[in-house]
Amino acid sequence: MDATVLLILFENAKSLSVHADHAEAWAALMQFVASHWDERFRGIDPPQDEEERARILFRSEEMYVLATADLSELEQEIDSCGPQCTCPVRFLLRE
Repeated sequence: MDATVLLILFENAKSLSVHADHAEAWAALMQFVASHWDERFRGIDPPQDEEERARILFRSEEMYVLATADLSELEQEIDSCGPQCTCPVRFLLRE
């Protein structure tokens, strides 16, 4: 089982989120870019190209990373817990 991890280092903030796939993580990144665009570039419309928009928003000391993570070992560990398991991660993986 794979997931896509999105790491954002922006100004003094750090954000880490896990998504079902690359498209979902990219959509989350684009939402982040849209929510911060005006505060950084007031009055300037963002480029139509999403990659360009993200590249422009993040300064040299800032970054975002999209990476695929293999969760199969985590899934096996949760499965070994059995049906009585009430671990919140189990429910998240099964959604």
